[in-house]
Amino acid sequence: MSKKDVAVGSIVSIPFDSVFAVAKILFVSDYFKQVALFKLYKYKLRETSEYVNVLGSDDYQLLYTGTMPVKKGRWARLGVETLSSSEAAASKRIVGGEVWFGDECQGPATDEEMKTLTKMKVFNVHFIEEKVNDFPSFNKSL
Repeated sequence: MSKKDVAVGSIVSIPFDSVFAVAKILFVSDYFKQVALFKLYKYKLRETSEYVNVLGSDDYQLLYTGTMPVKKGRWARLGVETLSSSEAAASKRIVGGEVWFGDECQGPATDEEMKTLTKMKVFNVHFIEEKVNDFPSFNKSL
């Protein structure tokens, strides 16, 4: 894979100052151009070698953001990991009052789906990078 590839399962580092966070790409949209779903682990790291320890954590946030930092190499690829079934299902969401799974519109959302499914919000790349500084430092004993 070249640095221009934004592939599902890729593990990327998101830098901010002298620390970084780790995210896993769960979905890359063809319909919503240059948008992907990232599983952002809520720890800041000082060394890239620590990223493998964070991947088992349940402390993460699912965020949609642009793919350009990965395409341009600003968010470096650290590795790749197969998605779990729950990760593969994470792209089911509400977009404009409709249920979408991946790039497929499933039709209008029911009242129950409006209450239970997340609404797709695309966050600014800089906002996500700045979030990294607010995360607690990774503790190896977790």
